[in-house]
Amino acid sequence: MVAASPDFFTGMKLTGQDGDSNTLYEEDIKAGPFDRLTPNLTITSVEPSVVQTKDWAESVTYTITVKDASGNPVSGATITVEDSLRALSTTAPSTTDNNGRITYTTTVPNGTKNGTYNIAFIASKSRCTNSAAVTGRVQVNHVITGKQAARVNLATGLNMFSVPMNDTRISRLSDLASLIGAEVTMIISYDSAAGKFVTYMPTFPETSPANVAVKGGVGYIVMMKEAKSVTFQGLAWSGDISLSAGKNLMSIPVNPGIWRLSNLANFIGPEVTMIISYNRTAGKFVTYMPTFPETSPTNVIVEGGVGYIVMMKAAKNVTFTGEAWETTPMSAAPVSLMTHRNGTTTSVLVVEGAVCREDTGMELNGMKVTTRNLNVKQTATDSTGANAASGRYITTFVDLSGSYAAKVGDVFEVSVFDATGTFSGNPLRYTVTPKDIQAGIVSLDIMLSPIPKENTLLANYPNPFNPDTWIPYKLKEETEVTILIYSISGQIVKTIHLGRREAGLYLTKEKAAYWDGRNSEGEKVSSGVYFYTLQAGKFRAMRKMFIIK
Repeated sequence: MVAASPDFFTGMKLTGQDGDSNTLYEEDIKAGPFDRLTPNLTITSVEPSVVQTKDWAESVTYTITVKDASGNPVSGATITVEDSLRALSTTAPSTTDNNGRITYTTTVPNGTKNGTYNIAFIASKSRCTNSAAVTGRVQVNHVITGKQAARVNLATGLNMFSVPMNDTRISRLSDLASLIGAEVTMIISYDSAAGKFVTYMPTFPETSPANVAVKGGVGYIVMMKEAKSVTFQGLAWSGDISLSAGKNLMSIPVNPGIWRLSNLANFIGPEVTMIISYNRTAGKFVTYMPTFPETSPTNVIVEGGVGYIVMMKAAKNVTFTGEAWETTPMSAAPVSLMTHRNGTTTSVLVVEGAVCREDTGMELNGMKVTTRNLNVKQTATDSTGANAASGRYITTFVDLSGSYAAKVGDVFEVSVFDATGTFSGNPLRYTVTPKDIQAGIVSLDIMLSPIPKENTLLANYPNPFNPDTWIPYKLKEETEVTILIYSISGQIVKTIHLGRREAGLYLTKEKAAYWDGRNSEGEKVSSGVYFYTLQAGKFRAMRKMFIIK
């Protein structure tokens, strides 16, 4: 038998065991014996051809169709995937079906940045036993335009902070506190309408007015008892913010590029008079003014996740443009950043506590509380139950001048006023300690007495007594109070000047008049019957007591 030349077979059709009909080519014949032939193939379609996703963990399934040069579906082709989105190269789990199709599913990994990612599909199938495979390749683009991630490093103590992106997990300060965790002690916002700083604490009820909505372009002061790195995820904030005349605690909602405070001031315009940032190393607020040179140490770089105090001489709406902030460059800072380096002063101090009835311990709401730093002449006010929990007040002192809000040894006075005239109490004074400076908070509870309808002198206790006793009384109005002790013969043994006292109950050992059983010369009196009188304005009352030795 005479062997046929290659030209004899060229162009013939060969039907394989799977029923595929393939055209023979000269290179196929030259390759030698064959049991199955595959012509040149191509990936004719990938659906979808362009994908845009806006969320992490979102999955997309591609359908790949493979055909030969004649447009016939190619079964049994192997698909290899080069997926830059997932940084992998892999073989699909199976080969193309009888319709020349196969599917591939990819999922957007958490933390994927915005951008365009290439996914290439390569189809291959052996032409014959001894020949190289034929391949077809197609590339699609997977565009990520949505959720981003940003990490903010919060230091122990004071942090000028902002939420770097629109994280759907955060609606109010309570959500922010939960996301940060147990390390956060308080979050301070600025109420432009009231013109004061307002403190929210994680123990406050959800309905507290201090639990304000979290917004883009707004800054906050976050107090931490331990340092922590917190990751936020979401979409970019809108670039629109509104600045009020006067003080604004703001942030830059999107990343405008490499800016310093001078760029920020120029962008806002001539309405800005100064920008105050927090110097983490020095532990104090520092001021930049538009008249300062570019080289001023206070002309710091603008960062994401950071808040700034911006002083405006007129209100203005500003629109920033840029991408969502990513991981911020804020580095871990020294412990207790809120305090100055000598550890005796602080830029922020919160004074808080409960106001209760002295006789029952019941919490009292609606009481106006005034807290004063008597050394620096600063005052802050609150009403019990208005911002904190029931019966509690919270007042916030913030110094933006680069000095301090409080120092060790400062005396704070807390006074309470009941507009209904039902309760009263004496002002409470407290001296700041190093521990208070370190914590940034002082807790002072105040007891109020119901205002009596009449003045009353009550029985001393104990009675009989030895060597000392307490003399309780009630006052219906503020007045000068004096206690006089008489012997049974009517001689004055002791005069106790109590000074001016507010209306209220003076029943406990802490508030009642005290007599140590000694006369005006400091000598112990003898056993027997004594009388004591209460002089309160025009009011006089007398009772009897006994000393037994």
